[in-house]
Amino acid sequence: MKIISVVGVIVISIIAISCANLNNNTKTDTSITAKTTAQWKDKAPQLFANAGYGLVESNTTTNQNISESQAELIGVITNPFGIRDDVLDYTLTKIPESNIRARVSAIKMAYFYQKEIGVTDDKELNDLDNKAAAGIYCISLSIQDSDSYIKGYDKLIRNTPARLAEQRRIEHLLNGHVISADFGIDTYDFKKQCNYFLGMQ
Repeated sequence: MKIISVVGVIVISIIAISCANLNNNTKTDTSITAKTTAQWKDKAPQLFANAGYGLVESNTTTNQNISESQAELIGVITNPFGIRDDVLDYTLTKIPESNIRARVSAIKMAYFYQKEIGVTDDKELNDLDNKAAAGIYCISLSIQDSDSYIKGYDKLIRNTPARLAEQRRIEHLLNGHVISADFGIDTYDFKKQCNYFLGMQ
């Protein structure tokens, strides 16, 4: 399914927000404390009880194959979902436990954006960006809450000079590409698209 206007607006807003936040890039990962899987389960038991989360977890094994430079840019990962711990903590703080679909969507979005780090092929980047856009598209929050979440997430992924430089590199490679929510399913039904993408019924 090609070009979805809502996704286009949100993706464009992310780029605009990033330009406005260029001076907020001095944070580091020094405050992050590694957690065990059991601690993550205690923190968010629904994270592990939902089929959609299980699908996210099964898709994160490729993070084990990242290079040393990619790992340094990404930061600390001790959770089984393969996204930065501070990004996961932020997601759990900003999105209520009762909104399981939004949490699944946000984790998938973060996972695919994180996968872009270190990728040099613009077509591969475009494919990952389409999947991340699908994650944004399926976040079931109010417009205001979704905007707030994306702004905070955008700051996190640019919170060091090296991460900011990497996001600029990625954006340069993606310049001129069509970003769409590619769900891999031929339907215009919003619920069916997101159910398919999230691995939920």
